[in-house]
Amino acid sequence: MTTTPHDLYQIWRPDQVAECMSGVPEDLQRKLWEQVQRYSHEWNSEVPDSFDNALVTFWTEFTQPEQTLLNELATREDSE
Repeated sequence: MTTTPHDLYQIWRPDQVAECMSGVPEDLQRKLWEQVQRYSHEWNSEVPDSFDNALVTFWTEFTQPEQTLLNELATREDSE
C-alpha cells in the first residue's frame, strides 16, 4: 500500500529533498541519494530542471512509513 505523495514531490528531486529539506533523518537521506543513479538523465545545473526526476517518479521505492514521513516533512516545508 502506498500513500499519495505530497504535491511538492511533483517538482522536487530526491537529492533536493535530502539536501534542502530540514528534518530528514540520515537513513532516509541515504535512500533519497540512492535514487540519483536512477535519474532518467544526468542532472546539470546549467540546464533548467526537468520534472522527469521528481521524487514522485521514485515514490514506490519508499516504504509506507518513509512515505508518511516524507509527506509530513513536505507539509511542514510547504507551510514555512
